[in-house]
Amino acid sequence: MNDKTSGHMVIVEWDGGTPPTKWYSRLKEYGLRVRGNKDVGPVERRAKTAGVIFQEGAIVCNKESTARMLATLAYSMGAKAVMTGVMVIDEFQMLPEDAAIMQRITNQWGKRGPKNAEDAGIYTVTCREEAATHVVDLRERPVVCPQCGGTHITWRRGEQRVTMPIPDRMDVFDYWYATRTPNAAFEIPREDELSGYFVHAADSVQMDDAIRAAERHSRTLAGAAVNEALRTLDIIYCLAQEPQSARLQRRVATLSEYYAGQGKTNYQLAPSKGYDMVDIAGVDRHFMQYL
Repeated sequence: MNDKTSGHMVIVEWDGGTPPTKWYSRLKEYGLRVRGNKDVGPVERRAKTAGVIFQEGAIVCNKESTARMLATLAYSMGAKAVMTGVMVIDEFQMLPEDAAIMQRITNQWGKRGPKNAEDAGIYTVTCREEAATHVVDLRERPVVCPQCGGTHITWRRGEQRVTMPIPDRMDVFDYWYATRTPNAAFEIPREDELSGYFVHAADSVQMDDAIRAAERHSRTLAGAAVNEALRTLDIIYCLAQEPQSARLQRRVATLSEYYAGQGKTNYQLAPSKGYDMVDIAGVDRHFMQYL
């Protein structure tokens, strides 16, 4: 059975306080269930009632009106923070990449005793989820992105690479390819005209699918500002390494946000063969203006 479905989420935070008894009475009166029939999963139970309480402060409802009613009720009863939204819920299935990330976290944080002093130092961390590179001073090896907390990262010891700005009349993709992958490990360098240097991509760096996706997209960037073109290629490279399901969910969220605040666009929800501005804006909201 496929339990994947969508629902309207209500998140209530009492900030250490105790909800009034009337809150629980109202939840029962509205047909919500804390436990429900254990013969079926919580997602299926949600489909047969007004909603289901996954945890005390997390309620998934069938209808937006139910979610907003509960949010209003919680707010009126003194909840410190109330949030609503739309989400897709599915039974979790661990992928090989998830297992690898968990192993990395266990190796780093699962050890007792003092930290290894040799691990302390400057690290350059590149996050695929936000297509950005950060420099951080840490007491231990990086496990998550220091900016967004995402786990899809690569890192190395030392300062961020510094490159000179793009030379006149040089192709944007050629510059991007040379400065992002000189040692086969993707990293977004810092540009500096005085201290930067230019390194061509090593011959050992192969044109993988992610680099080819960036190359194809570069053909659509004629006339774009150099900084925006480079940022776009960084994003495309990272997007090309994520599963299609993540891409679809990001497109739904991006277009929903755009329609709510801006109006109409000619872009479609269904993804094209390549990547378009909806995909790019899903990573960097700066590009929302071009939808």
